[in-house]
Amino acid sequence: PLLGCIGFSFVTQTAMLLALPLVLPLVPFLLLSGWYLLKLCRGQRHQTIFGVDKEHFYANSLLNLSYLAWPAVVGAALSVFDCGIAVGGERYLSSDSSVACDSDAGFGSLRIAAAIACATVIPAFPIGVLRLLRAHAGELQTNDYFRSRYFFLYGGFKPEFYWWDVLVMARKFALIAVSAWLGDDTHGYQVWAGLIVLQVSFVLQLHFSPY
Repeated sequence: PLLGCIGFSFVTQTAMLLALPLVLPLVPFLLLSGWYLLKLCRGQRHQTIFGVDKEHFYANSLLNLSYLAWPAVVGAALSVFDCGIAVGGERYLSSDSSVACDSDAGFGSLRIAAAIACATVIPAFPIGVLRLLRAHAGELQTNDYFRSRYFFLYGGFKPEFYWWDVLVMARKFALIAVSAWLGDDTHGYQVWAGLIVLQVSFVLQLHFSPY
Protein backbone atom coordinates (compact mmCIF):
# COMPACT_ATOMS: atom_id res chain seq x y z
CA PRO A 1 0.00 0.00 0.00
CA LEU A 2 2.81 2.45 0.80
CA LEU A 3 4.43 1.88 -2.58
CA GLY A 4 1.06 2.38 -4.25
CA CYS A 5 0.60 5.70 -2.46
CA ILE A 6 3.85 7.05 -3.91
CA GLY A 7 2.95 6.07 -7.47
CA PHE A 8 4.17 2.51 -8.04
CA SER A 9 1.80 0.33 -10.06
CA PHE A 10 0.69 -3.10 -8.90
CA VAL A 11 2.98 -4.78 -11.44
CA THR A 12 5.98 -2.76 -10.24
CA GLN A 13 5.21 -3.38 -6.55
CA THR A 14 4.82 -7.12 -7.11
CA ALA A 15 7.99 -7.32 -9.19
CA MET A 16 9.92 -5.57 -6.41
CA LEU A 17 8.58 -7.99 -3.79
CA LEU A 18 9.35 -11.02 -5.95
CA ALA A 19 12.90 -9.71 -6.38
CA LEU A 20 13.44 -9.57 -2.61
CA PRO A 21 15.02 -13.07 -2.39
CA LEU A 22 17.69 -11.89 -4.84
CA VAL A 23 18.28 -8.58 -3.07
CA LEU A 24 18.26 -9.70 0.58
CA PRO A 25 21.74 -11.35 0.52
CA LEU A 26 23.18 -7.98 -0.51
CA VAL A 27 21.76 -6.10 2.49
CA PRO A 28 23.95 -7.59 5.26
CA PHE A 29 26.88 -7.55 2.83
CA LEU A 30 26.45 -3.80 2.29
CA LEU A 31 26.10 -3.27 6.05
CA LEU A 32 29.32 -5.18 6.66
CA SER A 33 31.09 -3.25 3.90
CA GLY A 34 29.99 0.08 5.37
CA TRP A 35 31.06 -1.03 8.85
CA TYR A 36 34.45 -2.18 7.55
CA LEU A 37 35.07 1.09 5.68
CA LEU A 38 34.08 3.10 8.77
CA LYS A 39 36.51 1.16 10.95
CA LEU A 40 39.20 1.45 8.29
CA CYS A 41 38.80 5.23 8.16
CA ARG A 42 39.24 5.33 11.94
CA GLY A 43 42.34 3.18 11.73
CA GLN A 44 40.66 0.24 13.46
CA ARG A 45 40.60 -3.39 12.32
CA HIS A 46 38.07 -5.10 14.56
CA GLN A 47 37.14 -8.65 13.57
CA THR A 48 33.77 -8.49 15.29
CA ILE A 49 30.64 -6.39 14.80
CA PHE A 50 28.27 -5.87 17.74
CA GLY A 51 30.28 -8.49 19.62
CA VAL A 52 30.02 -11.28 17.01
CA ASP A 53 32.19 -12.32 14.10
CA LYS A 54 31.37 -11.14 10.59
CA GLU A 55 30.15 -14.57 9.41
CA HIS A 56 27.78 -14.78 12.38
CA PHE A 57 26.44 -11.30 11.68
CA TYR A 58 25.90 -12.03 7.99
CA ALA A 59 24.17 -15.38 8.53
CA ASN A 60 21.91 -14.08 11.30
CA SER A 61 21.01 -10.91 9.42
CA LEU A 62 20.15 -12.84 6.27
CA LEU A 63 18.04 -15.36 8.18
CA ASN A 64 16.15 -12.65 10.06
CA LEU A 65 15.52 -10.61 6.93
CA SER A 66 14.33 -13.71 5.07
CA TYR A 67 12.02 -14.60 7.95
CA LEU A 68 10.46 -11.13 7.85
CA ALA A 69 10.26 -10.92 4.05
CA TRP A 70 8.83 -14.41 3.42
CA PRO A 71 5.14 -13.52 4.08
CA ALA A 72 5.39 -10.50 1.75
CA VAL A 73 6.87 -12.64 -1.03
CA VAL A 74 4.13 -15.25 -0.52
CA GLY A 75 1.40 -12.62 -0.76
CA ALA A 76 2.88 -11.05 -3.87
CA ALA A 77 3.31 -14.38 -5.65
CA LEU A 78 -0.15 -15.73 -4.86
CA SER A 79 -1.99 -12.51 -5.74
CA VAL A 80 -0.71 -12.70 -9.32
CA PHE A 81 -2.75 -15.84 -10.04
CA ASP A 82 -6.13 -14.52 -8.91
CA CYS A 83 -7.73 -13.23 -12.10
CA GLY A 84 -11.24 -13.55 -10.73
CA ILE A 85 -12.85 -10.45 -12.25
CA ALA A 86 -14.34 -10.88 -15.74
CA VAL A 87 -15.69 -7.92 -17.73
CA GLY A 88 -16.65 -8.18 -21.38
CA GLY A 89 -14.67 -11.35 -21.92
CA GLU A 90 -11.52 -9.84 -20.38
CA ARG A 91 -10.10 -11.14 -17.10
CA TYR A 92 -8.80 -8.68 -14.53
CA LEU A 93 -6.69 -9.13 -11.43
CA SER A 94 -8.66 -9.25 -8.20
CA SER A 95 -5.91 -7.41 -6.31
CA ASP A 96 -5.94 -4.57 -8.86
CA SER A 97 -8.83 -4.44 -11.31
CA SER A 98 -6.89 -2.07 -13.57
CA VAL A 99 -4.57 -4.94 -14.55
CA ALA A 100 -5.84 -7.06 -17.44
CA CYS A 101 -4.49 -10.56 -16.95
CA ASP A 102 -4.39 -11.52 -20.63
CA SER A 103 -3.36 -8.32 -22.36
CA ASP A 104 -1.31 -6.12 -20.02
CA ALA A 105 2.30 -5.82 -21.11
CA GLY A 106 4.69 -7.37 -18.64
CA PHE A 107 2.06 -9.30 -16.72
CA GLY A 108 3.00 -12.59 -18.39
CA SER A 109 6.60 -12.20 -17.23
CA LEU A 110 5.35 -11.36 -13.75
CA ARG A 111 3.35 -14.59 -13.62
CA ILE A 112 6.41 -16.56 -14.67
CA ALA A 113 8.42 -14.92 -11.87
CA ALA A 114 5.61 -15.67 -9.40
CA ALA A 115 5.46 -19.30 -10.53
CA ILE A 116 9.21 -19.64 -10.05
CA ALA A 117 8.90 -18.14 -6.55
CA CYS A 118 6.07 -20.56 -5.70
CA ALA A 119 8.16 -23.50 -6.87
CA THR A 120 11.44 -22.49 -5.22
CA VAL A 121 11.76 -19.73 -2.63
CA ILE A 122 8.36 -20.03 -0.96
CA PRO A 123 8.59 -23.75 -0.07
CA ALA A 124 12.38 -23.73 0.25
CA PHE A 125 12.53 -21.34 3.21
CA PRO A 126 10.32 -23.26 5.69
CA ILE A 127 11.74 -26.58 4.48
CA GLY A 128 15.26 -25.22 4.96
CA VAL A 129 14.41 -23.99 8.47
CA LEU A 130 12.92 -27.39 9.36
CA ARG A 131 15.94 -29.30 8.03
CA LEU A 132 18.31 -26.96 9.87
CA LEU A 133 16.50 -27.48 13.17
CA ARG A 134 16.12 -31.24 12.73
CA ALA A 135 19.81 -31.62 11.88
CA HIS A 136 20.69 -30.04 15.25
CA ALA A 137 17.72 -31.29 17.29
CA GLY A 138 19.97 -32.86 19.90
CA GLU A 139 21.93 -29.70 20.61
CA LEU A 140 19.35 -26.93 20.34
CA GLN A 141 19.39 -26.30 24.08
CA THR A 142 23.05 -27.02 24.79
CA ASN A 143 25.14 -25.76 21.88
CA ASP A 144 25.93 -22.08 22.52
CA TYR A 145 27.11 -21.59 18.93
CA PHE A 146 23.76 -22.76 17.55
CA ARG A 147 21.69 -21.00 20.22
CA SER A 148 23.34 -17.68 19.52
CA ARG A 149 22.33 -17.90 15.87
CA TYR A 150 18.94 -19.61 15.68
CA PHE A 151 17.37 -19.45 19.13
CA PHE A 152 14.68 -17.06 17.89
CA LEU A 153 13.31 -19.87 15.68
CA TYR A 154 12.63 -22.29 18.53
CA GLY A 155 13.28 -20.54 21.85
CA GLY A 156 9.62 -19.75 22.47
CA PHE A 157 8.56 -23.41 22.31
CA LYS A 158 9.01 -26.50 24.45
CA PRO A 159 12.14 -28.48 23.47
CA GLU A 160 10.15 -31.27 21.81
CA PHE A 161 8.27 -28.73 19.67
CA TYR A 162 11.33 -26.99 18.25
CA TRP A 163 9.73 -27.33 14.79
CA TRP A 164 6.48 -25.52 15.66
CA ASP A 165 7.48 -22.28 13.96
CA VAL A 166 7.37 -24.13 10.62
CA LEU A 167 3.74 -24.95 11.37
CA VAL A 168 3.18 -21.27 12.10
CA MET A 169 4.61 -20.50 8.66
CA ALA A 170 2.15 -22.97 7.12
CA ARG A 171 -0.69 -21.14 8.89
CA LYS A 172 0.59 -17.81 7.55
CA PHE A 173 0.72 -19.28 4.05
CA ALA A 174 -2.87 -20.53 4.32
CA LEU A 175 -4.17 -17.18 5.58
CA ILE A 176 -2.30 -15.27 2.88
CA ALA A 177 -3.70 -17.65 0.24
CA VAL A 178 -7.24 -17.07 1.54
CA SER A 179 -6.71 -13.32 1.49
CA ALA A 180 -5.15 -13.31 -1.99
CA TRP A 181 -7.48 -15.76 -3.75
CA LEU A 182 -10.77 -14.88 -2.09
CA GLY A 183 -10.22 -11.14 -1.80
CA ASP A 184 -13.11 -10.31 -4.17
CA ASP A 185 -15.44 -12.88 -2.63
CA THR A 186 -19.04 -11.71 -2.16
CA HIS A 187 -20.43 -14.99 -0.77
CA GLY A 188 -18.54 -15.11 2.51
CA TYR A 189 -16.16 -17.87 1.43
CA GLN A 190 -13.14 -15.82 2.53
CA VAL A 191 -14.51 -15.49 6.04
CA TRP A 192 -15.32 -19.20 6.28
CA ALA A 193 -11.98 -20.27 4.85
CA GLY A 194 -10.10 -17.95 7.21
CA LEU A 195 -12.08 -19.23 10.18
CA ILE A 196 -11.34 -22.85 9.23
CA VAL A 197 -7.60 -22.13 9.09
CA LEU A 198 -7.67 -20.34 12.44
CA GLN A 199 -9.83 -23.01 14.11
CA VAL A 200 -7.56 -25.84 12.94
CA SER A 201 -4.53 -23.90 14.22
CA PHE A 202 -6.30 -23.22 17.52
CA VAL A 203 -7.23 -26.87 18.05
CA LEU A 204 -3.69 -28.03 17.26
CA GLN A 205 -2.25 -25.49 19.68
CA LEU A 206 -4.65 -26.53 22.44
CA HIS A 207 -3.93 -30.20 21.86
CA PHE A 208 -0.14 -30.02 21.73
CA SER A 209 0.44 -26.94 23.95
CA PRO A 210 3.81 -26.18 22.32
CA TYR A 211 4.59 -22.92 24.15
